[in-house]
Amino acid sequence: MSSSNKLVIQDAITYVKGTNMLFYPPGETPENRFYSSHRFRDAEKARPYFISPQGATERPDCKLNAGYLDGSVDRFDSMDGVEVKNWGAVNYLSPRFR
Repeated sequence: MSSSNKLVIQDAITYVKGTNMLFYPPGETPENRFYSSHRFRDAEKARPYFISPQGATERPDCKLNAGYLDGSVDRFDSMDGVEVKNWGAVNYLSPRFR
């Protein structure tokens, strides 16, 4: 893998399947919701994220940014993100991260 393809940072798009304190908005249940750092259709603002209605099952469509080790930044569609499971959450990474 060349250094130009190493993902360093990107905007968030995550699906929380169970209780996860990192995403816990005050007074809300975090289960079965999508969280993103960018607005998407039907999202509520819950600082610092936008969250889907509870029980959402379809990944929201929004544009996200990703930064790489060589200093480049690109924009990708959340629907093209590569699914990576992490305990009770699923994250979607830039398709270029590989």
